[in-house]
Amino acid sequence: MNEGEPRVIRAAPDGTLWLAERGGFSHPAANALVRIVPTDPPTATVYPLGSGKGPLSLATDEHGNVWFGVSDSSSAIGRLAGVVGPPANGGGGGSAGGSAGDGDSAAKPTPGAVVVKPGSVGVAKVGTPVVKGESITVNQLCIGPPQEPCAVVYLLDAGEYVTGFPGTKPRVATASAGRKTKQVVVGTKSLSIPGGTSKKVTITLNAKGRAILKRDGVLHTTLHVSQKRKGAKPKSLKTVKVTFKPAKK
Repeated sequence: MNEGEPRVIRAAPDGTLWLAERGGFSHPAANALVRIVPTDPPTATVYPLGSGKGPLSLATDEHGNVWFGVSDSSSAIGRLAGVVGPPANGGGGGSAGGSAGDGDSAAKPTPGAVVVKPGSVGVAKVGTPVVKGESITVNQLCIGPPQEPCAVVYLLDAGEYVTGFPGTKPRVATASAGRKTKQVVVGTKSLSIPGGTSKKVTITLNAKGRAILKRDGVLHTTLHVSQKRKGAKPKSLKTVKVTFKPAKK
């Protein structure tokens, strides 16, 4: 998947797939573990291990960990903690490391264990908005481990003439050149979903937005989408123009 050679793939109890990818001498940076969510389309999160740490095998345990052996000089056992969710069928936990005797059983951590940091954690992706009547829908995807949710904020605003300016009418929604406008919020939505999942989001016009649409027969808005992040400023994901028209009777 990343110029590396797939070595082994295992199914985890939560329904995800885990792939051990080895870069070898030609692509040492491709050494990684890859978490695959078998959705349509599938999504993947890459956990790079670094040069000289090519994974040879892997297994999961009932505590949500992924264990793997690496081929560096120390022959270390690595652990990726808390990245496997509860069983998809609600049953008991257990290793998805394959049949007994294949050498992939979970091992206790050793002083030489590899410290792994995810390459993609809690990254939100948002699809193209679709207008239907007084609402729009978008698909929200969260790429990352289950314990790293994606919190996304959706805001719809529209330009209105400012009341009291010469030559303007306060009940006109479309701005013309040279006339000052103010932005009016006509719809909002916030949604947080776990990593490795997706959800359809619906943003509906508020009372102000519905009033403008009814009054003028059309409503031109801007959809602003941003992701909340711990200890950092929100990240802008998408800004797109959206036009509403009355539903046909």
